Amino acid sequence: MKPKVISTLLIQKRFKNRNLEAFYDRYQQRLMHVDLKGFLLLQIFLSGAIIVLLLILNTGEKMSDAVPEIIAQGILLVTACVFYSVAHREEPIKKYKYLHIFMAVSLAFLLVSVDLGLDLWFANQNKTQPTEGQFNSLS
Repeated sequence: MKPKVISTLLIQKRFKNRNLEAFYDRYQQRLMHVDLKGFLLLQIFLSGAIIVLLLILNTGEKMSDAVPEIIAQGILLVTACVFYSVAHREEPIKKYKYLHIFMAVSLAFLLVSVDLGLDLWFANQNKTQPTEGQFNSLS
């Protein structure tokens, strides 16, 4: 074979591989998009279920104990709903390549900060009112 034919074959092979890379990148981005939407829907469902359970189980005087948890889960629910409304359309995800990573990391950060915030809140409440809700064993 002539050198020109060999170089033409190599160029054709590279061109085919580039097309495959582009298809693979699009496929990978769509998979990440679907995973993000599933993660957001799961978070929306779980936050909604926790809010409903807190409202059902804490009635009357016990409702004031559940208010911080309801507010925190409400913040998570609203954030997940906003992120889902952005992720529902594919145009922003295509336009901003790392938007799905930003949304997933920021929601994970919010989950951790809500969890730690609630732990600190209830630890502070137990310091100020250590015997509230406990039964006296001497009586």
